[in-house]
Amino acid sequence: MPEDPSKIPLAPKANVEVSHARSVLVPGGLVRQLRSMLADYPQTNEVFSGEENSDEKLARYIVLAFDDWNSMPPLLRLRLSPIDVVASEKYMMLRSLMLDKSMVRILRSTIAKLARNDVPYQAGNVTMQRNAVWRGLMEIANQMDADYERRAQAAKVGINVSRGYGDGGYRASLTEYYDGIEADAIMVVI
Repeated sequence: MPEDPSKIPLAPKANVEVSHARSVLVPGGLVRQLRSMLADYPQTNEVFSGEENSDEKLARYIVLAFDDWNSMPPLLRLRLSPIDVVASEKYMMLRSLMLDKSMVRILRSTIAKLARNDVPYQAGNVTMQRNAVWRGLMEIANQMDADYERRAQAAKVGINVSRGYGDGGYRASLTEYYDGIEADAIMVVI
């Protein structure tokens, strides 16, 4: 007769050290921007109270978006990190791209949860299917992902071409690309 599983002694907890060499720093500003894009605030969540996603979860999806960028051909010498799009003028232009991909990833996570729990409830003549919104979210996520793929491919090719001309991947100045009119205003976002 097999031994009762409840009486098997558990292994002692392993003393695991976290390697800081493998950790990725994610600026809090990126997490706040992603939360803002998702409108994930207690006052905007009508179905439940509080925020749907923790800061740690949002940071993990930001890291996954950067992993996606770094593994997408054409491969670049430099592996882009979340710090780069905040601290390096050279890569700040990629911030919105990385946030868009992060949003796609978090939406797909939400879609999987909603689809898994999509069960209709019925009481008399009233039927409710609270989680049925996942189908609409899927269309939005797919459109955003297709837009990300197109923009990311163009950005990577542009960076590689710029490096071929010897500028190290810097984009040309705005005056080289844009011959604007005097009425254009510059807005500073803090």
